[in-house]
Amino acid sequence: MQEGNSFQIIFTHSIHLTDVVEVYDILSDGSIRQTEIVFEEYGIGMPSDALEGENLVIKDGKKHIKNMNRVFPYINLRNGKVVPRHRLIWGGHNEYMVWFKDYFEPGARLTIKMDKLSLWQLLKGVKIHE
Repeated sequence: MQEGNSFQIIFTHSIHLTDVVEVYDILSDGSIRQTEIVFEEYGIGMPSDALEGENLVIKDGKKHIKNMNRVFPYINLRNGKVVPRHRLIWGGHNEYMVWFKDYFEPGARLTIKMDKLSLWQLLKGVKIHE
């Protein structure tokens, strides 16, 4: 991914068993900005309202917190242990998707971050969406 690209992390909440969608953008310095979260149920780990400058919109039974501006150098997360349904989606019109459970054990900790790769690394490596 490159500056200006976006991606989503989707997981199934382990208590109310509904999908939660987190939307992120890649910034010019390689940091990651969360711009939106979409969920169906309030509960443990879910926001209860939008923060200052953000907007809470309810549409088709889903709660959208939009205009988020939460910037991270990387994202630490844990692959679902009870309900391992975490997935990463990216590309135009969400054309690529990988399930974390295909690469990590349930409960495994992982870090998502942007790294610059040399041309040689790109040529010898395998693209994750292949």
